Amino acid sequence: GGVRLRKWVETEPVQEDVELRQERAYVEREPINQQVSDAEIGEQEIEVPLVQEEAVVEKQTVAKERVRVGKEVDTRTETVGEELRKERIDIDGDGAEERTEDRT
Repeated sequence: GGVRLRKWVETEPVQEDVELRQERAYVEREPINQQVSDAEIGEQEIEVPLVQEEAVVEKQTVAKERVRVGKEVDTRTETVGEELRKERIDIDGDGAEERTEDRT
């Protein structure tokens, strides 16, 4: 006797909704008419980094289950019947004795 395990692969399509964000810059101009003190007039450059998210699909192998195979041994007593055969030998002579040999 023995134990046999069979392993197979099932493929299941998966679709997930993923929320992605993207930053956009805009410039608002608001007219004002007020006097400013300690203001310097000159050239200046301002840099604003923008971030955009992208969906990335990645596969990973992840163990989900461990399978162990074991076996149990049961013992039982069973009564069987069969014919037992014996061979007998008769020996004649001085000091000879009868011997019985069992063979099954």
